[in-house]
Amino acid sequence: MSAAAKRKWAALAPRLERLGLLTEADADTFGAYCEAWSRYVDACRRLRRVLRTNPEDAVSIRKAEVSVEKAEHSMRLLAMEFGLSPAARSRIDLPPQDEDDDFERFLSQGQER
Repeated sequence: MSAAAKRKWAALAPRLERLGLLTEADADTFGAYCEAWSRYVDACRRLRRVLRTNPEDAVSIRKAEVSVEKAEHSMRLLAMEFGLSPAARSRIDLPPQDEDDDFERFLSQGQER
């Protein structure tokens, strides 16, 4: 796994585990999502570099754009598996949050006033 993919895993996996959306059985699919995210970030960097260094080279720009589009497509498909978009979350039946949910406590504080 690339360094960027490992960072994505470390940042996102604990949240998904807490929500019950990531288990040991999901490791390969989630790893593929993290790698797809890493490829998307790299493709975006390459596109910015081409635009900065070769702004007149339409062929290089188009190749970089296609790379971004492909990487984004792969990332989005895998992201749906874990509810990583509002539309994807609307199709997932999330387990109820425990009562110690920080966000729920925050919301309830506003209602007590």
